[in-house]
Parts: sequence; structure tokens; C-alpha cells
Amino acid sequence: MTPIDDILKKAGKAIRNTAKEAADTAGSALKENIGKTGKQLSDTVVNTAADKAKAAAETAENKIREAISPKKTGIKDFPRPMNSQPVKAAEPPENPKDAPVEQQELSAAEEIRNSDSSYTYVFGALPQNRAELEGLSIADLSSPFRCAALTVAALCRYRNSKDDCHEMLGALKGSAYTPFERQFLRDRLAGKESIPFSYFTGSAPENGYTPSEPYTLTVTAGKAAYDRSGHATLELISSGAESPKRITLIKNGDKWQLYDQALLAMIKSPQ
Repeated sequence: MTPIDDILKKAGKAIRNTAKEAADTAGSALKENIGKTGKQLSDTVVNTAADKAKAAAETAENKIREAISPKKTGIKDFPRPMNSQPVKAAEPPENPKDAPVEQQELSAAEEIRNSDSSYTYVFGALPQNRAELEGLSIADLSSPFRCAALTVAALCRYRNSKDDCHEMLGALKGSAYTPFERQFLRDRLAGKESIPFSYFTGSAPENGYTPSEPYTLTVTAGKAAYDRSGHATLELISSGAESPKRITLIKNGDKWQLYDQALLAMIKSPQ
């Protein structure tokens, strides 16, 4: 039995008891004021009054039940304030995997122009093979400075993979590296694989020419950089040498390609 049913039952019982008590009182009064001849009449009046009171109580109980508990009330049964609009259900958030991520990403190789004769290049990671090198933003070789920076990055790969190094240098040169050129690298870098790393910021003989990250180097054009038509001789500073080292690029159509380099000369021994 629910709490409301219990309340209604008690209320109905109280109404019936009250009505019966009133009828009994009325009957007693009639009995006292009439004689024996009126006994039958008084009993009839009392019984009739009690029955009517009981019926009235039951009727009242039913009406109360219908009024206050016709059905379970839901949210939609509550009255809506005037001038209000239905509230639209909130749409679920987009799947985080499908939502576009708004973030600024630097290129794997960022070019910073210091002046017309000096550019700084920042590599988030050095290329490990030809595909990675050609995927860099500066691999269009639209300037001799870009080709020079990529040459240094490719030479750093010699330490762990000579074949990848040769393929990257061949892409910058515009033709495959010849056996003579491979021998030249072997003579210059055997036991001295740290030389290319000496051109990056943070390297020093004291730390074994270990550059800081991101890998940063600067390429500069001296006064005689463009003395030869279609050529550009640029300079880079090694942390293990007293004077800048040179690299020569050649113009081929709208691209600059590797022509010759003197970047692998002896430097101070790493400690």
C-alpha cells in the first residue's frame, strides 16, 4: 500500500466514524424524547442516518482519490511558463578524433632571413633518407642558401647510414654520387663523423660536437659569393675551426644544386 492510499483510508474511516457518532447521538436524543411506541421509529432513523453518512464518506473518499492521484505525473505534465519556448536537447559533442585540432605547427625545416646575405635554418629533426629530405619545406632548392643547409643535414646521416647519406647528396647534386665521390667522403669522415654536426648551434669540442635541439645553423654569403656566373659560394662556421668553411652551389634552371664543398676539412678533435 502506498503512503497516499494509507492516508485516504484513514481519512475515510475518520469521516465514517464521525458520521456514525453523530447519528448515534441523534438516535439517543430521539429515544429519550419518545416512548416505547417510538423505539422502532428511532432505530430506523438512526440506521438510515448511519447508512447515508457511510455512503457520503465513501463518495468523498473516491472523489478525493480521483482528484489527487489520477495518474503518475511526468515532466511534460507540469505547466510551462508563458512565452517560453521548448528547450532543444543539447547535441552530443563531436567525436574528439573527428574534430579538427587547431594548432600551429612549425615546418620540419624553418628558414629565418637575417639579411639578403645571411639565413638561419632550424630543423626539428634531421632527415634520415631521401624521401624525408625531399619532404622538407625548403627542399624546393629555390635558393643556394637552402641547398647549402640541406647538404650539411645530409652529411650528418653518414654516421649511421652511408647509403642514405649518398642518396640525399645525390638528390641535392642532381645526379647519383659516383664511386670517386663516395671514396672522398670515406677519406674525410672515417672516424670523424662528428664534423658535419659542428656546424650546428650548441656543438663544441668539449661536448663531442653534440648540437642543441632543434638543430640550428646559419649560412652566409661573403663578398665574393657571386663572382662566378651561375654559381654561389657560401660560408658556414664550424665550432671546431677558426675560419668559415665554404660550399659552392650552381644554378640549374630555377633550382640551385650542390656543386662542390669544402666542409669536411680537419677540425679540433672532440673531447
